[in-house]
Amino acid sequence: MPNKNPNKAIYGRFFLANASKVEITPEYIIPMPQFLIDFARISTEAVIEGKGDFARLWNISEWEAFHFVGFEDVLRRLKI
Repeated sequence: MPNKNPNKAIYGRFFLANASKVEITPEYIIPMPQFLIDFARISTEAVIEGKGDFARLWNISEWEAFHFVGFEDVLRRLKI
């Protein structure tokens, strides 16, 4: 379905355009493009969250400030 909110559309295009397909090496290393490491402000540690074939790479402090802690938090953030 088309997104009629221009701000959401710009946000979505920005993140989808910067997505990268990576493959885990036999040593279970996930090679990350340098521009993603720089964008996420990753130094030595990161959080990877996702499901299926989709994942997000986070700076730990930003992930801790953003992640949902429970169902009530999800509702509050969605303003339901």
